[in-house]
Amino acid sequence: MKRRSPSRFHALLFSTASVIFTASSCKPTQVAEDSATLTATSSRPGLKSRWLMPWPDSPAWKAKWSARLESMKQNNQVPPVDSMGNPNIEARSMWYNTAQGSFMFPLPLFLELELENGKKFASQKNMSQFGFVFPPDSDAAIEGKNTKYSLQGLPLGFVKEKDKRPEMLGSTAVGVTCAACHTGEIVSKNVRFVIDGGQPLVDFPKFQSALFSVVSKYKQDPNKLATLCDNAQKRESSLFRSETDRIYSDKSKCISHFNYAATYLQNREKRNKPATDGGPGRLDAVAQLLNELAATHLKLDEGRNTVRPAAPISFPHLWNAPHLECVQTNCLARNPLTRNMGEVTGVFGYLSIEGRDESTINVKSKLSDPQSKNHFENFLNSVGHGMANTKSELIDANFPKIKTGSDLFKIFWLEDALTELPSPNWSEAFKAEHPIDQNLAARGKEIYFKEQFSFNNRLVSCGGCHVIADLNNPASLASEDTSSDGKKRFFKSTRVAPEIVGTDMAFLMEAASRTYAQKELPLSLKLFYDIALKIVPNPLADKTSLVIFGITNKLALDAWLKANNVSEKDAQEMTHFHSNSKDFAAAFYKARPLDGIAFTAPYLHNGSVPSLYDLFMVDGARPNKFQLGTLEFDEKKVGFKTQGVGFFDYGTFEFDTSKGKADLRGNGQIYGNKNSGHAWGTALERQDKIALIEYLKSL
Repeated sequence: MKRRSPSRFHALLFSTASVIFTASSCKPTQVAEDSATLTATSSRPGLKSRWLMPWPDSPAWKAKWSARLESMKQNNQVPPVDSMGNPNIEARSMWYNTAQGSFMFPLPLFLELELENGKKFASQKNMSQFGFVFPPDSDAAIEGKNTKYSLQGLPLGFVKEKDKRPEMLGSTAVGVTCAACHTGEIVSKNVRFVIDGGQPLVDFPKFQSALFSVVSKYKQDPNKLATLCDNAQKRESSLFRSETDRIYSDKSKCISHFNYAATYLQNREKRNKPATDGGPGRLDAVAQLLNELAATHLKLDEGRNTVRPAAPISFPHLWNAPHLECVQTNCLARNPLTRNMGEVTGVFGYLSIEGRDESTINVKSKLSDPQSKNHFENFLNSVGHGMANTKSELIDANFPKIKTGSDLFKIFWLEDALTELPSPNWSEAFKAEHPIDQNLAARGKEIYFKEQFSFNNRLVSCGGCHVIADLNNPASLASEDTSSDGKKRFFKSTRVAPEIVGTDMAFLMEAASRTYAQKELPLSLKLFYDIALKIVPNPLADKTSLVIFGITNKLALDAWLKANNVSEKDAQEMTHFHSNSKDFAAAFYKARPLDGIAFTAPYLHNGSVPSLYDLFMVDGARPNKFQLGTLEFDEKKVGFKTQGVGFFDYGTFEFDTSKGKADLRGNGQIYGNKNSGHAWGTALERQDKIALIEYLKSL
């Protein structure tokens, strides 16, 4: 696999501007949320715990979903919440229980895996050490039982899936959904707060390695594996009412499924072992996604088409996600269907790809016909399924059939549930213990909106880039052309070039430098790419992995929408009326609204600054090393405390931004860990910084 020099970096990122990347939150419910009702939690011994914020179901949201459920019944569609979870349509329940198409490991086998000490791998004690979050006491997970938000006592975001891979048909898998890596928690004054949609301290590579390690021991011991299958058969009897869901009475099928899943984990672990250790709370998800697309889905040679992940960034928080003009750190796409389908592709998802390479000569001849070419361009530009009036004959006849194992109805339901997600509130968490100084916050607000910082040869304010999250404020909203219906408005996302913001560039460089070996790609995919460039020319000859990923996503989305008879109008609703990214440019970092910012430490996109207090320190004065993994919240500095006993069995993780260590680039600094940049506000007087932080706490 080739990498390009940094000198071509910015031009390269702009060159990927292609339309093939389709256009790519009330009244409180009465729940026990008061600290007086708390009891000791099982997942964090000695602590009390509660949800930080209620997740209200507005009357309009309930009415909308009541109508949808009735329509689903009439059309024999699967309900949005897995039948093993809570079947009611509460927004929080939907968010934590709705599967999306992630097939990690057979569920009965996963629940029976044992560690060397005889304890279950899936136990709360073991799973919590990887940073996965469990419900608070009011809705606590009970090991081996289905509770309101937890499958079999597993962490939030672990769900039941019907495995769609041909080699695993009949199997029920455990999968992960958005919530597994987008649920935060903090500890303050012996109370653990669970934050829906927050930034967690999940160490996914460590979890992946640990799972493969325990699975490999069974693979090496036939007697141990036979016992596992016996236990899985018993587990199925308690899991499934229907006998048709019980398949491991056939021990040969159990062993076959285990071996397939174990081999998949082994290969996945090998190709995704990080070159830069992200530690708790960071992951190079783009690298993993592109690795899985190449090796698992396109079945390309791993040696030439995969690369060790080297640019870990923080798991982003998700409140306001449906209302943002774009979501990813670099504003890669607007369309939530393709965005979330891509996420599933990287976390144990499945794509079926059937090539049609023999027809490429016919495609070239058809493209000489202006009407056929116009049909093709309509397909690339369409929000939904490729312009129903063209029937996509050119595409159907000449390009790969790519089917996704993702359920896009459920992906839409997950995104739609986020429209009800509130951002966490400082006063709700700390009440009288750490009240916001209202006079100081008022002074901070003045500083926030004062145009005093240099940006592109002009003066701007904090609020000029980070708009206030208010859908009724025109100054916070993007232009109408970001909406496919010309009516819906989204929060503006300010794009800032990396050379201006000055933060670590590894994330942008890694994504841009990835290429797949051209000779190994299906001919039709390469031709598709070449045709796309006739619309948006790319001066570089190499075919970047991101562009191939965009093509694959577009074809899979088109095939799914047509197979499920989704109209263009309904497709627009499923994309939340996002238009295509006409201004697409992955060469920028995104500035988003800062509501809930006090609960999203560590800071900067790569998590290299532990607190808001440290963020406003002058260049070079920010901590070069700090510990992650304490969960203890520092109310004064606003971030996690960086010293103390770790909450995870493996202890704390040292985040090292200092020089003196060689990395895979040999530049004398740990790659991806740079903590400089975003200097706006660092030159303020100390009291002004304190006032600004006080205001940020109030957002």
